[in-house]
Amino acid sequence: LRNLWLATFFFVFLTWADEQLGIIRSPQMTAWLIIILGVIAFATGIIFQRRSFCRYLCPITGLQGLYSMVSPVELRSVDRSRCLKECHQDCYRGNEGGRGCPMFEFPMTMERNTYCNFCFECVKSCPPGNLTLRLRPFAKDLWASGRRWLDESYLALVLVGITTIVTAQMLSGWGLWISRMARLIPLELRILMKPVTYLTFTESLIFIGGSLLLFPILGLLGGRSDGRRRGSWTQENLCPFGIHVHPCGIGHAPGAQCLPLSFGRARRHPSLSTDS
Repeated sequence: LRNLWLATFFFVFLTWADEQLGIIRSPQMTAWLIIILGVIAFATGIIFQRRSFCRYLCPITGLQGLYSMVSPVELRSVDRSRCLKECHQDCYRGNEGGRGCPMFEFPMTMERNTYCNFCFECVKSCPPGNLTLRLRPFAKDLWASGRRWLDESYLALVLVGITTIVTAQMLSGWGLWISRMARLIPLELRILMKPVTYLTFTESLIFIGGSLLLFPILGLLGGRSDGRRRGSWTQENLCPFGIHVHPCGIGHAPGAQCLPLSFGRARRHPSLSTDS
């Protein structure tokens, strides 16, 4: 479980809860969410070392990791050969100057920003002072890194799916389309439920299935369509394709989150009301 799978599913669940339950519009539900996250983080901190919750469970960590991959700055070793000669792994283990990396990163071999939160504990604990913050080309991690991880690529595709579905919900025909899709539920079951129940169920199924299954499958097929790739379906096809859609996911996410709020305020704004 030392990856982003749990964080990805947690992120999808929270987004679904926000869409269907309106957590951000309810102070009470927001408070309960904060309490639950706090309890999980506290329990994780007692059982596991360092910031295990932040690295493996927090639904925001994976999202921040995707954003950090396109960051124009990076924290890296100045001279890697000097690290090999003089390193005592203080940047990872810690010493009297500072704690070891709380995110389980080894700065000497770190080549991506995904899990670095710029706490600078490694800088304080490095005896030779061989770590520095420097500028770099935009989105360097996407094309210069030699490693491709399935969980990160999957999260990028899930993010594209979530933002696409959230954007589609703002279309005027979304409600009618959901009503038609709900008719696929057998009549015997619909009779037992209220209309709002089976409509919510249909919309939830589309949201979860589309983000967790449909868009990753489309990404897998898109990567497989490249005739040059003949390896593993996931590692050799999904990972490169997922890396390539990183900018789409992180670029679309802010708009998908802000536009519904903006349109919602516009509908309620007195100056735009036809009754005034």
